[in-house]
Amino acid sequence: MTVTVLEMLAAEDDEYDSTADNDEFDSDFDNDIRRIDEILAENQSVELPEDLNIEVILQQIHEEHVITPAQYNTNKILESIDKKKVKEFAQSEYAKLKCLLESQQKDAEQAKKVPASKQSEFYTNVYKYQTSVEFRMNCLSVFDQCPFTQEHLHICFNISNAIRKYLIGKQVEILAVSNRQISNRTLTNASMSRIRYVGGYCIAKVHYKYLQKKNQACTKLMPEISLSMKK
Repeated sequence: MTVTVLEMLAAEDDEYDSTADNDEFDSDFDNDIRRIDEILAENQSVELPEDLNIEVILQQIHEEHVITPAQYNTNKILESIDKKKVKEFAQSEYAKLKCLLESQQKDAEQAKKVPASKQSEFYTNVYKYQTSVEFRMNCLSVFDQCPFTQEHLHICFNISNAIRKYLIGKQVEILAVSNRQISNRTLTNASMSRIRYVGGYCIAKVHYKYLQKKNQACTKLMPEISLSMKK
């Protein structure tokens, strides 16, 4: 039987007064929890591609040569991890990240290329999601029977990143292969003048900063010389 996030929170609230008024709780937070449960339920119907092997991803996270306590704890968690819950988490991540890529896929089909601005937007959205409460709540759904630690978050983060890399790799396959050629550009006299101007400005700024540091060092080491110079 699948345990929902609401049931998890209800179990943790047994230590509190059962007669507490429900109005004391934040209604927005309750709505967010319900929405996350609904999303998790919907994502269970998402089928992962056959070439996206969760077992392989878990093996890659497993550290063969353990050096730090964090690596040891990660390996211990992986040994007893619930594969069914990991699959449900992977389905959720696959649906979420694929949704973030939909706009790029549309551009790729039309223009056969992905603008740099779209790439930056995608990575920004992925970063915002992986540092959000929604992502952490999805991680909690995998490890609901034990205290949540940084090692648990490390495992979920790597699973999410592996799915992101898979989706990006599939997107690259649909792009047309182009022969990139370096354009032959000639430098005109005006271009050379601009280069000399910018170069001279940079050299002057570096020289000025060097003199400032030198003067400050002299002032700190030899205050008597600085006082005589002022006189």
